[in-house]
Amino acid sequence: MPQNLLYVFGYTPSQSLGVEIQTLIARSIFPVHPLCAAIQSIGVCKRDLEGQRGVGIGRIISPAILLHGSFDFVLMVAAYLQQVEKIKEGNDDDSDIPKEDDSDAVMSEEDIPTLVFSFGMVLVGYIYYVWQSRAQTKRFIAMDRTAAVDESSTLV
Repeated sequence: MPQNLLYVFGYTPSQSLGVEIQTLIARSIFPVHPLCAAIQSIGVCKRDLEGQRGVGIGRIISPAILLHGSFDFVLMVAAYLQQVEKIKEGNDDDSDIPKEDDSDAVMSEEDIPTLVFSFGMVLVGYIYYVWQSRAQTKRFIAMDRTAAVDESSTLV
């Protein structure tokens, strides 16, 4: 969350408070960074706790890179297409045509596909995380049972 605050209030040009709050809400309901960190933690646990030495850094970070990269790519393409449309309409920054004040602009209907895809990407990432987490929990339980059997056999 501190990264979101810094992004909105520190790195973006000064905007109206309404736009900053909308940006904060959007970044909060799409928790891509924590989701990617959780996905990476499963890979680290595979390597370090389960002892799977075949799990290298590439296998640990690849799913998170794919999720985060796809999410960012779609957002950038959508922003690019919206900017192209503004330029075609003559509403770009270099135009001499006076622009309407959209400092407190709310989401328009052209933002809906991006919003749906963003929710979809977060949902796919969450499903992948739950699937991998459940599989890992089963492996941990099996490791605990094996350790308990080994421990009880050496005590006799």
